[in-house]
Amino acid sequence: MPNFTNLDLRRDATAFIPWRPWWFRKCKPRILVVTDGGLNYRSNSGFGLSRFIEAIAHHSSSTLKPQVTLAHRNGHITPITIANVSYDVATGFNFANATPAVTLSHYDQVWLFGVSGSPISNAEVQVLSDFMNSGGGVFATGDHAALGSGMGARLPRIRHMREWNAVPMGLEALPLALERIDTVTNPGPDGAYQFEDQSDDIPQRIFPNYSVTGPGFGNWTATIHPVLRLPGAMATRDTSAANFATGSGLQHNSHFFSNDMDCLPDHPHESECYEVSTTTNANELNGTFNLAGLNFAEFPAKASGGGKVGSEILAFAVSGGRTVWNGAWKPPVRPRMFGAMSGFDGHLANPLPGKAARPGRIMCDATWHHFVNVNLDGIGSSRQGLGSWAGNVFSPSPALLKIYKYYQNMVSWLQPSNRVWCRYVIYVHHVLVRSDIAEEFFDIQGIKDPREVTALGLALASQIDREFGAGAAFELVRSGLNEVRGGQEIAQLLGTHEAKLSPDDAANIFGFTLGQIAKSIIPKMPLNVDEKFEESGRSEKLHEDLESIVQKKISSFAKEAVEIQMKAISDQSRRSRAALKRATD
Repeated sequence: MPNFTNLDLRRDATAFIPWRPWWFRKCKPRILVVTDGGLNYRSNSGFGLSRFIEAIAHHSSSTLKPQVTLAHRNGHITPITIANVSYDVATGFNFANATPAVTLSHYDQVWLFGVSGSPISNAEVQVLSDFMNSGGGVFATGDHAALGSGMGARLPRIRHMREWNAVPMGLEALPLALERIDTVTNPGPDGAYQFEDQSDDIPQRIFPNYSVTGPGFGNWTATIHPVLRLPGAMATRDTSAANFATGSGLQHNSHFFSNDMDCLPDHPHESECYEVSTTTNANELNGTFNLAGLNFAEFPAKASGGGKVGSEILAFAVSGGRTVWNGAWKPPVRPRMFGAMSGFDGHLANPLPGKAARPGRIMCDATWHHFVNVNLDGIGSSRQGLGSWAGNVFSPSPALLKIYKYYQNMVSWLQPSNRVWCRYVIYVHHVLVRSDIAEEFFDIQGIKDPREVTALGLALASQIDREFGAGAAFELVRSGLNEVRGGQEIAQLLGTHEAKLSPDDAANIFGFTLGQIAKSIIPKMPLNVDEKFEESGRSEKLHEDLESIVQKKISSFAKEAVEIQMKAISDQSRRSRAALKRATD
């Protein structure tokens, strides 16, 4: 296969192209963040979520910054300022009568940070259930015991993906107190295990739950979940790639895993997340949601057939804390691993009856202490947090920057399935006008050879991954195929969990598909956009036209890619048989 970056596709002038983010406004994730009880959005509060909001909406590492709406089920000062931006906070928030309404017309995602055990009403359950079943993404967390159960414990799927009631705090009678989940496994600088060690510069270690397939015996493929991929990480690794990189099959290639998410803030009493599958919590997998006047199969059937879409543990953590002072000396815990986060991929299911889009994705986390200020920047404690302070300026540590990327990855992953078309436009346009090899993409209509089309797609993918995160381009193509008739089977074929294709075959099909998409939309994209073009409304119309092109053609492009790859495999097989025959003649 030729190296596309060496092809002679240069235009006459390659001067720097001014870039305006006019594509981005239409595509920004629209997020509603709701909390209650003692959690808040103040930057001077240990139990504030301001550092988290800054990470997803204002930090320089966030490429597609979301539009964030803040709400509190109780009272809250308003407005508040985060990263020099003023936010109004909706107080006394009720999901059933909120303005604007909590629907897909106004929001793509809802993030729930619960403290209160006061249950949301049946009407609120109905609104959130419809939002989820219609395609909206939801994140939910609480803390130990029943903290957060008021929202989380009454929602479909979420109620089974996390423990909402029964995690001890450590002050109970033995042996129950030993079941406290304590991730502060390293003492602070004084060598003593204290509650405030949650605010020091030592995070807890987490362990991604890789999807590993293959026969084994030294032959396997490992895939990490998209929310845990950090910049530079590979989506899928296998033994052949590891051996190639090290130059020896006797060497284990550890750097193939060194860029994966591996830390979170620690805390002396977390909750835990659960798998729901045919082997774990099978009754819940096959159960019915029968609350608030609703009645439907809680976990939907797979679009590919063969069962239901359950939830999986995305990463495990270790509860191994010793005694800790928290108003009293709590006893050491019984060491064990537990689910730090769980995910439900509704995009793998067919739309539910009466719905146009697939069910929304869901993520749960063991505790909101992975998100609040006291654990991130140390506010409210005597420690510096995961970073350093210089006056009023806080600089995140390398560990906290990983955690910021975890937050940002969740924002991307939770987007509704039918919002994928927008990303084709912004990803490709961003590469077209900002990439350091942008000139390679300007004159591509004349490319006909399938190998060059594939190389074009793979070159574009490498730039998309560089700008928007590892695996972003592959997820883009697979998600798009999942949304169109005739594309779902190919998406399942490419699906990393199924591993039905060799990595080379999958890469060629994926590369050719993306290359054909690039050929279809890049020639129609403007390089320079002024205010008149934006204000005229033509930018919105062009954006919609480009989305429509991808939506209409992606399935036929992928089918053509499969046919080309099948022919290549057949030709290779014939050549192999001929070579064997010559060798034995």
